[in-house]
Amino acid sequence: MGATLKILLPSLLVLALCLTPLFTPPHVQLQLQQLFSALYIPSQPNIPSNPESNTNPYEIKTHTLSTSPRVIYIENFITPLEAAELVSLSHSNFRPSPLYSDSGTRSQDSSYRSSLTATLPSSPIVKTVEQRARSLPFFAPSVKIKPLVVQKYGLGKEYKDHYDWFLPNPTLSGNIPSTIFVYISANRTGGGTNFPRLFLSPSSSAASSSTSSSGGEMKEDEERWCEFIDCDRPSHSGTTFLPRVGNAVFWQNIDSKGTGIPTTLHAGLPVTSGEKMGMNIWSWVDY
Repeated sequence: MGATLKILLPSLLVLALCLTPLFTPPHVQLQLQQLFSALYIPSQPNIPSNPESNTNPYEIKTHTLSTSPRVIYIENFITPLEAAELVSLSHSNFRPSPLYSDSGTRSQDSSYRSSLTATLPSSPIVKTVEQRARSLPFFAPSVKIKPLVVQKYGLGKEYKDHYDWFLPNPTLSGNIPSTIFVYISANRTGGGTNFPRLFLSPSSSAASSSTSSSGGEMKEDEERWCEFIDCDRPSHSGTTFLPRVGNAVFWQNIDSKGTGIPTTLHAGLPVTSGEKMGMNIWSWVDY
C-alpha cells in the first residue's frame, strides 16, 4: 500500500512477467538472485512459523500466514506510545495520495485512490522504527529503506487493487523487494487490507503452521487466526487483514529472480466509519 505504487492491467501482466528477463541485464539478474534467493526460500530455517514465536524485548510475535510468497503478520511491532508519536509527526504533511506508473510517472485519481499521504521527516522515532524493521529475521539486511510514509483513510476512503513492485523499466533504477505496513491508528470499521489472490484457511499449509501436529485443535487455531484476519468476509474474496494499532503485515513483493509476484495484489478497503492510518516501510534495491 502507499505512494510508490501503481495500477497494472491484468491482461498485460502475464506478458510483462514473461518478458522480465529480456529487460533485465544479466548482471542485474545475478545480483537479484544473490540478494533474494537466500532470503525468500520457503524452508528458510530462521523464519518463525509458530504464533507465539520470535518474542523479543518489544514482545514482537510473528505469524507466518504464507511462505510463497512470504506473508507474515507481526504483533506489537510498535508500542501505543510510538504509534501516537508517528500519528502526531504526520499531521502537518498530508497531501492527496498519488499513483505511480512503472515508468515513474506521477498522477492522481481519487476514484481509484482517495487516501492522503504524508512523508515522515527524519526523527528519533523514525530511526527507531527503521532499526526495528532491520532487526526482523526475514528483512533483507542489504537493502535500503525508502523514506517512511503514512497513509490516512477517512470515511469512505480506499485504495483499490494495486502492487508495490514495478515492472522492469529503463527509467527506474530499482525495485521494492518487500513491504511492511504498520497500523498506527485504527478507530474505525472497515478499512481492512485485502489480498484478493491470497487464499488462506485453517487447513492450508500456511495457516496450519499454528496447529498441533495431530491437527486436533483446528477450532482453537481458526479462532486464533481470526484475531488478525476478517473471517466474516467471503472466502472467495481472498485474505483481509484487520487493522490493529501497533501490529503490521510484512509481505515479499519480488521472487528470487527479481520478478514481481502477482499474488501480492492488494487493496485498502473502504473505511465505513472512523479513520485508519497506516505507515509503509518499503525496502529498496538498486539495479
